[in-house]
Amino acid sequence: MIKLNLTANGNAEQRVKDYLEQNASETLADKINNGVQIQKDNLTLLNKKDLTGFLQYANSEAQKQAEQGVSFACIDSQTVFGWAVHYFEEESIEGKLYNLDGTEYKPVVKEKPKTMVPKIEPKPQDQQASIFDILGEDIKMPAPILAVKVERPKVETAPKQTNNEHLSLLNEILGGIVQEA
Repeated sequence: MIKLNLTANGNAEQRVKDYLEQNASETLADKINNGVQIQKDNLTLLNKKDLTGFLQYANSEAQKQAEQGVSFACIDSQTVFGWAVHYFEEESIEGKLYNLDGTEYKPVVKEKPKTMVPKIEPKPQDQQASIFDILGEDIKMPAPILAVKVERPKVETAPKQTNNEHLSLLNEILGGIVQEA
């Protein structure tokens, strides 16, 4: 039986590890134990996979199997073990990435261009100082609100009718079947 450098956290991971140790080829065991060199961001990195990453992969595969609108799927053990072999064998599936010196790879985050902050023009010397100038605060005062009188056109409405007038109108329309209460 092959010994794999995998740490199992929980029963599910232990079952997958046991399966892999009993069924992995020498080539697969080497990929699991030593990782695989890949090229990313113009660097040579070491791609190492673990059982936690596999369970995340298996979860996404199970979700693909679930029917539309269903939040679960029943997957047989042999399918899950097949996914395990595929996960650890397939070089295009990324696990944890490390630099060749063994340090964890951290991708370079491109900085967003900084926005320009407008310069505040200095106040002319002959302007009277405000309380904010004296306190040394740079507080912007809100712009004054301008009041504008808007005249709305008058809309003529029909005179309001009372309930009795409504009832008699309905009575006319419906041919006398409405009775006053």
